[in-house]
This record gives sequence, C-alpha cells and structure tokens, in this order.
Amino acid sequence: MIFHSAHFVTSCYRLDTLPDDEGAEVIFLGRSNVGKSSLINALCGRKLLARTSKTPGRTQCLNVFNIGDDARLVDAPGYGFAKVPVAVKKQWQSLIVKYCQTRASLRMIVLVMDIRHPLQPADREWLDSLGGGPVLLAIILNKSDCLGRMQQKKAHDQVEMYCRNARIPAHLFRVSTREGTAINELKLFITNQLSDEEM
Repeated sequence: MIFHSAHFVTSCYRLDTLPDDEGAEVIFLGRSNVGKSSLINALCGRKLLARTSKTPGRTQCLNVFNIGDDARLVDAPGYGFAKVPVAVKKQWQSLIVKYCQTRASLRMIVLVMDIRHPLQPADREWLDSLGGGPVLLAIILNKSDCLGRMQQKKAHDQVEMYCRNARIPAHLFRVSTREGTAINELKLFITNQLSDEEM
C-alpha cells in the first residue's frame, strides 16, 4: 500500500539538494524511452505522477517521489540518447554514478531495458559499473507485450546469461506497463526489500 501514497517531492540537479540521506530509496535507471517514468506511474497507480514523453531525454535531473513515511523512488535521467550534448551526458552520468556510490539510503537499483532491444552497449556499461555491488539490483525487461512468449524468454535468457557470466547478482522481471503484467509482483518485491525500513 505504500505506493498508493506516492507524491512528487523535488527535482535535483546536484546531490547536495537531495532530501536528507536517511530512510530508504530505490533508483530507476535506463536508456531514454524504455519506459522508466511509465513504470513508476504503474507501480504507484498514477498516470501522471512521473512525467512521460515521446521525446527521449526529457528527464534531466533526479526526480524524487515519497512513498510511505520514510521511503522514496528516484527517477534518473535516461542514458544513451545520442542527441543530448556530450557534456550534458557526462554531467548526468557523473550525477547518477556519485548517487549510486555514495547514497547511504539507497536500497535498490532498478535497471529498465526494452525487452525488444536488451543489453545495448550503454546497458552493459551501467551493468558492469553498478552490478555486483552492495546494493540490490533488479532488471526490468519492459514492453513485454510487444513480443511473443518465446521471444520474451530468449531476451530473458540472454540477460540472465550476461549477468551470470559477469557475476552480477540480479533479479529479472518481464513487465508490461501497458497491460500491467508483473506490476504487482514487482511492487511486492520492492516492498519486501524495504520492509526493514520504517514506512
């Protein structure tokens, strides 16, 4: 039920403007246009909570949403969007990396991929840099409604094998925000991981 109380808190372009580093946070990462914001909206049962756009690169900061009394969801800028200037890309990347490496309240990294195009070079780069660390990693293969079961399984197995070979512990979910597939399962998984925190 904690997701139903979700509300927007702030947008942060620098780490020192984030809420106090206490409680529990879950950050959502992914290439531009893979559906990060739509996933957050689906989890929270709110269509317009996180901004969605057909224009990749619209999210340009860390958008923070409160769930419960002391837990937050963080929507990060999408990566891998070619039309964003290199200097801006580096700024976003530095912000996300520093957040993931230094944020004491971070409990989970949710990495969202388009199931039709998993493990793009930028995905592999982020997996290799953030996977295997102390923070739990969940990989979301989004837009599962766009593929048949066999194709879904092929993509799932491909990502699973990559993580296994790279020794990256990860929890995989095949999700469709449009049809609601696995949303409740993911919601329960995240809630359980935050259950030790005061909500």
